[in-house]
Amino acid sequence: MTNATAHSDHARPWLIWLLAALAVITAVRVIILGISDLNLGGDEAQYWSWAQNLDWGYFSKPPMVAYLIAASTAVCGDGEACVRLPSPLIHAATAIILFFVSKQLSNARCGFWVGLIYATLPAVSFSSQLVSTDIALLFFWSLALLAYLQMIHGGGRIWWGVFGLAIGLGVLSKYAMAYFLLAMAVHMLLQPMARSLLRQVGFWLAVLLAAALITPNLIWNNSHGWATVGHLGANANLNSGLFKPVNAITFIAEQFGVIGPIIAVAFGVGLVLQRRFENRRSHDLLLAFSVPILAIIIGQAFLSRANANWAATAYPAAIILATLVLLERAPAVWRQLSLGLHLAVMAALWVMLTAYPTITPPGNRDPLARLHGWPDFAGQINAVLAEYPNRQLLLDDRKIMASLLYYLRQDAASDSFLMWNYDDFIHHHYELTRSFDDAPSDRLVLIARWGDSAVATITRQFANTRRLADLLPPEQAGKGKPLQVYLLDGFHGSKAADKAS
Repeated sequence: MTNATAHSDHARPWLIWLLAALAVITAVRVIILGISDLNLGGDEAQYWSWAQNLDWGYFSKPPMVAYLIAASTAVCGDGEACVRLPSPLIHAATAIILFFVSKQLSNARCGFWVGLIYATLPAVSFSSQLVSTDIALLFFWSLALLAYLQMIHGGGRIWWGVFGLAIGLGVLSKYAMAYFLLAMAVHMLLQPMARSLLRQVGFWLAVLLAAALITPNLIWNNSHGWATVGHLGANANLNSGLFKPVNAITFIAEQFGVIGPIIAVAFGVGLVLQRRFENRRSHDLLLAFSVPILAIIIGQAFLSRANANWAATAYPAAIILATLVLLERAPAVWRQLSLGLHLAVMAALWVMLTAYPTITPPGNRDPLARLHGWPDFAGQINAVLAEYPNRQLLLDDRKIMASLLYYLRQDAASDSFLMWNYDDFIHHHYELTRSFDDAPSDRLVLIARWGDSAVATITRQFANTRRLADLLPPEQAGKGKPLQVYLLDGFHGSKAADKAS
């Protein structure tokens, strides 16, 4: 028996145990999707609406999430469970890839623990029951990391192709994939061995493959006035009130909830003890693929704001480093306690998702309120449209539009829903594709969210207006201002005149 064969035989049991654990976890997650009555959130409903009109790009995101939803709903229908089905399956696949990344950096035992820890992270447990752009991003990021390692260590020509595909498809999942190039550059500075890739033709062919995959999305952006670039700039929000240290502290604190407190502390210990690791090459790679990303996002939070998931691409390397710390530098009880905590959170989430709203999350603010009650709300809107037929629905809010498109999808009139733009600057997908300016109508039902002064800028554009009612959308959960419902007739074109002047 060769050394390679013996090593493979030694690794196989760890992989089998991981696959068995992932099979159980994923099966339960899919079952939960099927029995939970949680509705789609506004972003999820928007992604579904994108999947009805596949394109090379959308206003705020590249197209991969729409492709995944289109594939899953083609198999099992448009129900919430089918829209979300890619999430638990892709997270399981990512855990398997991280097994092989960790095995390459350390050993199969480390790979088993990394895969299991990733699959049970609090953030992964929650996002497995939703659909988002981060799911495919983390998969392709982890695959690119595995291919990068294989290329460095002469793993064969096939890995050049895998690398190019992973980078290109990762960018089509979320533009945060660009951080991979930064991390790779930092790693090449730390490790001269990695710089040898720059002298190999295969590496540049892989880059060309990635560029070819990305090009259609760049063409789409160019033809739509680089709408996504504007959205990313607005998200960064660097034009007002810079220097907010509380936001940076909040972001760091949120990471303890996202990846679990013990994993977060173990990662911090790994940074402090960087010179005490036996395998410095592995440690340098893990630092390169986590620390620069975290530093950028913490800096963004300090300057303005940052959502907890914006550092998602740092998680694979951070989790591997934390796991190495727990395996090599800490008593086994800490590893077991971390896994036990993750499993407890996962089990509590499962119970809550299946029993909601009988069981609600603790605290004054229910984060699941926005995922409940949308069919009833859509039914109220449908009743208004039925009472006043031959009218188009006009909205002024992206998430309300997305939710109504989904929950009124059986109604052919949903194809003609229109979006009002208050300032003529494109803020989201529906202002780009369903703008009232592009298809003005004289007979409308208006559902307006943004208050009296905002509504007045709409109603004064019409000869006749009548306020019908106020409605409270589910996401308000009994709080906040209601939506205002109006009948609008006789658009007199003053908005167009204002624009011309």
